[in-house]
Amino acid sequence: MTTYQLKAPTGSYDVLDLDDFTLAEQLGNEELVEALMSASMNNTPLSSLWHANVACSYFGNAKAQGYDISISGSFLVLNQTALKVLKPQLESFGEFLPISVEGDAYVLFNCLTFGKEQKSLCLTRYLEGIEDGIDSLVFDESDVQDKLIFKSKLQGASAFYCNGAFKALLGEHSLSGVTFDEELLEPF
Repeated sequence: MTTYQLKAPTGSYDVLDLDDFTLAEQLGNEELVEALMSASMNNTPLSSLWHANVACSYFGNAKAQGYDISISGSFLVLNQTALKVLKPQLESFGEFLPISVEGDAYVLFNCLTFGKEQKSLCLTRYLEGIEDGIDSLVFDESDVQDKLIFKSKLQGASAFYCNGAFKALLGEHSLSGVTFDEELLEPF
């Protein structure tokens, strides 16, 4: 079984011009900034804080890209085409949060699923005796084989990973906006 890291296409723009501070303001509580910054790692559901009036602008030329799926921080941004295809498939792996981008309806997918790492094959990097990231990441195939999309605790929950079924689903429906990298820790 192959596991992939989801990435934005080379040279693409982030779709949302939205940061945690602005989002906290829109959710009506500026003290949420810290919680939003750690939400992915803490697997924090946001639906109870969310409301339908969350809005932002496109970043740069993102609208012209016309992608169905984009990665924006700890969220996948889905247009309505991607939402119709993916919502039934991803419901058990996270939550869907509506957002308006310059009047266009999108949904943020907040992934609430971790993949179990095969720790005996993962290599932790140390700098002067202090943990400083990981050099090798391997998931337990029996755990992730039925998880279409997931995160890694060891990696800090700052990337999305998927199995071949998710890749095939996007290909089958010609959904654009992400690439699949077998190098699980490659940042670019």
